[in-house]
Amino acid sequence: MAKHHEDDSMIEVSDPPIGWDEGELTRIQEEYKTLQKDYKGVDAIDTRNLSETEQREYCRQLVQGAFQLLHLRPEDYPDCFEACIRKCLISHALQAPAWSRWGGYRDVILKIRDMAYLSELHGKYHILPATSVVASIVVKGLRKVKTGGVDEITFLMMRYKVFEFAHASVKHFNGRGNKITRTKHALPNWKPKAVKAETPSCFGGMGLSQPILHRPFEMEDTKSQAGIVLKSQMPLPSVTITTTKKITREQAVDLVVPHMVKITRELWSTTANDECAAALTKEIVIVLPPAVKEWLEMWSRQAGKQEVEVWAREATEDLETYEWGETQVVQGRPAAEPIYAVINELEQLHNENVTSIAASYKLHHGTAMIRQYIMGMEEKWKAWAYKEVSKELLERQAAIATDVSFIRRSFEENDERYWKKRRANMENAANNDGAQTNWLL
Repeated sequence: MAKHHEDDSMIEVSDPPIGWDEGELTRIQEEYKTLQKDYKGVDAIDTRNLSETEQREYCRQLVQGAFQLLHLRPEDYPDCFEACIRKCLISHALQAPAWSRWGGYRDVILKIRDMAYLSELHGKYHILPATSVVASIVVKGLRKVKTGGVDEITFLMMRYKVFEFAHASVKHFNGRGNKITRTKHALPNWKPKAVKAETPSCFGGMGLSQPILHRPFEMEDTKSQAGIVLKSQMPLPSVTITTTKKITREQAVDLVVPHMVKITRELWSTTANDECAAALTKEIVIVLPPAVKEWLEMWSRQAGKQEVEVWAREATEDLETYEWGETQVVQGRPAAEPIYAVINELEQLHNENVTSIAASYKLHHGTAMIRQYIMGMEEKWKAWAYKEVSKELLERQAAIATDVSFIRRSFEENDERYWKKRRANMENAANNDGAQTNWLL
């Protein structure tokens, strides 16, 4: 596989993609029809038996036609023009019997896989080397060599706008060399692998990074607080919620293409196959282009992914959008609580086609309500907990005081009995001593 280096893509190309005019493409194809593979006119040129001089001349004409299609003049880019002619000669563009059997096919497929990989890695379109893209235009666009369906290269060319950026490849041939180059144009719906969490600026003082400010709260009766707690702990009946979901072809293609690229790059490794199968669903397959469905059916059959094969085979309709309902059983919630409506609305944001302004407003409003709800509940719980703890503390203090009084009384009673007994013993001893003295006298 062709090697790519990160520093090759650091300089970004700003040229915008330019779509081809179908009328102009047809006119230029008509101009070079005698060199087309399946042209059957009497003036058709047999490209299989040409001298070296004739081959070079016809390649020069076809490359000139490609430049014409790109609205570029060969004299403005002479080095690139000559390099493209050499590429057509070396790859036998005039003798290609089929797209996949063209001499430059392997070189293009390696480069376009690298280009797709770098595009997905950086989230920006990359352009192919000028010689690869111009030679492909000559074979596919001008000579009209058929592909037999949408193959991997053709699909990736459409996905990453290879022909739309072809003029940029030619323009930057001299300055950047014949390399894959990054553009400044972002891929649609691309998301980085890791995103640093930040607080939206529109949240202002209510941003999530701000500390929660506690407001004064009037303490309520302990019984009512306990009633709220008991009510919230009571089990509620389950509720079945049906959510309508929607997927578009563009979303499905953006999800599937990176897996297709990885599978082809890693030569159908088990890991790549398993990751692709895990990412697919029946709904995703339904809205994919027919050519991608064919590719998935072929891949799933050979990779042993029977479920995906069934999805691809049964998805016969060419749908660009698909809607379906998903049911979910959730714990019942009292309808009177407005906070649950806010939470449900926030949960539904990812299923709605909302603008960034509308989403920001809903997030701001919902976050503010949830914050107030949390602060209120926090104060209520603190007040209730304080009363409960205070009550328990007083009860324990009273119990301890009772126990201490009992112990004190016990000590006092024991002490009193001790002294009574001692006085009695002393009196008895005194009486005994007096009696003994009288006997001696």
